[in-house]
Amino acid sequence: MTQVSAAVPGRPAFELHDGVRVIRQGGRLGVYHAVRRYLGASSGRFDVVVDAVNTRPFFAHHHVGDTPVVALIHQTAQEVWAHETPAPVALVGRYLLEPRWLPAYADVPVMTVSPSSLESLAAFGLSRLHLVPEGVEVPTFDIPAKAAVPTVVFCGRLVSMKRPGDAVEAFRRS
Repeated sequence: MTQVSAAVPGRPAFELHDGVRVIRQGGRLGVYHAVRRYLGASSGRFDVVVDAVNTRPFFAHHHVGDTPVVALIHQTAQEVWAHETPAPVALVGRYLLEPRWLPAYADVPVMTVSPSSLESLAAFGLSRLHLVPEGVEVPTFDIPAKAAVPTVVFCGRLVSMKRPGDAVEAFRRS
């Protein structure tokens, strides 16, 4: 297996980790060009390519020749644009880029993780959608007794779209 992703400061550009070849090229934006260049040079070398779409797609199916591509799209970014980018970019992303990018996957098998994401992707014209719910086996453990004072646990990245401020405000109001 080979994983191609963005370069990370302090990590090598190439390494082998538990049998997985890890290639890190390009930065936050340069990774898209780096991945397309790598895929083009590797055409026919892989059995399948998983195109993990996180807002901006890699369009792997345009760069791998006859190699099958399956896209993994967790969600559309419609609401995310406003939380993650400034207003002009958010408007361009939501109303121009995403509506142009996602329909390019209309003929690509797409895995998504929830019924709502499946509906959102279908609205962009994708039809080869497969629902593959994510999940893990959670070990059983003893849950401690409820605290005498209100207690809040927030699990998620500390970015505005995850709404950590709402969790803090809910705690303040309790």
